[in-house]
Parts: sequence; C-alpha cells; structure tokens
Amino acid sequence: MNNFTESVYFKDLESRFITINQSCARKFGLNSPEEAVGKNDFDFFAIEHAQKAMEDEQLIMATLQPIINIEEREVFNDADRTVKWNSTSKFPLFDDTGELIGTYGITKDVTVRKLNETELKESLKVISKQNERLSNFAHIVSHNLRNHASGISMLIELLQKTENIAEKVELFELLTKAATRLNGTIADLNEIMDTENKFEVELKNLILKKYIKG
Repeated sequence: MNNFTESVYFKDLESRFITINQSCARKFGLNSPEEAVGKNDFDFFAIEHAQKAMEDEQLIMATLQPIINIEEREVFNDADRTVKWNSTSKFPLFDDTGELIGTYGITKDVTVRKLNETELKESLKVISKQNERLSNFAHIVSHNLRNHASGISMLIELLQKTENIAEKVELFELLTKAATRLNGTIADLNEIMDTENKFEVELKNLILKKYIKG
C-alpha cells in the first residue's frame, strides 16, 4: 500500500482514519501515517470539502454502494487554502466476519489534468469568440463593399454607354463620390480592426516621485 502514488485510506464508522498510506500522509503534511489515526477530514480540509466527504461515506455505509471515480475539489484548511482536484473511489469496509466497520478509499491527484482542461476550455472560448467576431466582420465587409462595388460598376457601365458630354461629367462626379465613400468605408473597417487588435491596458495613478531617482 505504501508503494502506491495514490492516497489510500481506511476509516471507521465515524469517518475517523484507521490507517493511511505514505502518499496520503505526505498530502496531509504528516511525518508518518500513524499521526492520522483517530482524526477525520475536518482536521485537514476546509469544512466545505470535509462535510461533503463525510456525507458521501455515510451514504456508502447506509446503502453499501461504492462511489467510483468521482471528481472532487479538495480545499485544505491551511493558511493558503490550497486547492487540489482528485478522482476518488470509496467502498464499504467489512471485517473478517462480514460486519460493516467503515469505509476505505483511493484518491488520485488530477490537479494538473484539471488545470489543463480548464485552460483548454478558456482557450476554446477565446477562439470561439474571435471566430464569431471574424464572421461578423467578414459579413460587414462583404455587405458594405459589395454595395460600393455594385454602384461603381453601374456608373462605369453608364459612362461607357453614354456619348453625351454633360452626362459623362455628371456620371464622373457620381463615380468620384462613390470612390470617396468606398475609401471612407475601408478606413472605418481598418479602424474597427485596429480597435479589436488593441490590448486592454490598465491605467492607474502613480506617485512619480517614487519612480525618479534623486
């Protein structure tokens, strides 16, 4: 049992530790497994985790049904309120005569995997949001530029067909205005892109004297 990297522990009917292995002792910050005997989860964990663990064990003893590979968030009662994630299985514990005498369990630390999953989910959220913005921007670009392009194409076509000088001048003026509006739209789209790409900067007041050497 002491060669397991997982935490292994046995508890009595009151959820007090009967014995634990070395891995569990290290997790609890104990010098030896014997120091845990007679203690319970409330001696090591914050109340929110300790209470849930005790309720789970009481349910196991009442129903004789184990719990298998549940993920749980452990909050230690140290000054830093250290948080770890575990995959835990717990079972009813019987003596040699078949009498129920408590529970036993195996807990595997999955904190690294959980943090990686959380980081991946956050990355996917960011990517999804960026893709949504890109899709919206592409729609705006397509719609606005298509309108301008259609207008300019129509004016050019009219210019090519007419022989009337006055009409040519009028159409050329309209074409100039259309090109100006197109340039304005492109400038607006560039401004939108610049705004999207800017990093958010936190501004705060500083006492300049502290940052100037005398």
